[in-house]
Amino acid sequence: MPGHGSWGFGMPELVSSACSSALDVTRPELYTFMKTFLGEMAEIFEEQYLFLGGDELATSCFDNSPTIATWMKAKGLNASSTQQYFWQQMTEKVFPSLNKTISVWRADDPNRGAFASNLPAGSVLNVYQSLLTAWHQTLPADTDTVVSMAGDRW
Repeated sequence: MPGHGSWGFGMPELVSSACSSALDVTRPELYTFMKTFLGEMAEIFEEQYLFLGGDELATSCFDNSPTIATWMKAKGLNASSTQQYFWQQMTEKVFPSLNKTISVWRADDPNRGAFASNLPAGSVLNVYQSLLTAWHQTLPADTDTVVSMAGDRW
């Protein structure tokens, strides 16, 4: 989340008008829903970690949605900073009630996915494209890091 999902099948009112695979992060009711939904998942799955993806959002899903584009313009944001807004809202409104360690992907492109600074303390970033992402993005942010793949090596 917020992209690369199938939310549009079950909750069409919470997705971008430009992409049924991306959440409309500007909608306050999204965070109410996520608190309930992820809270239920946290009760069912007792593992310490909750992995939420986070890297595969097409910026066009925000840019090409008239309501999201208008909202971004009014706030002085672009698609990349709007992604960070999503993670800030999740950290403030959703994650505290879950009692889980949050984990997300970290892409080489610094404009894709959550920044450590917008996640709860103790979150884990999972680097999957190159070891340089860990060296230059996650470790300098003093963030727990898992390197799943670096280049073509697991």
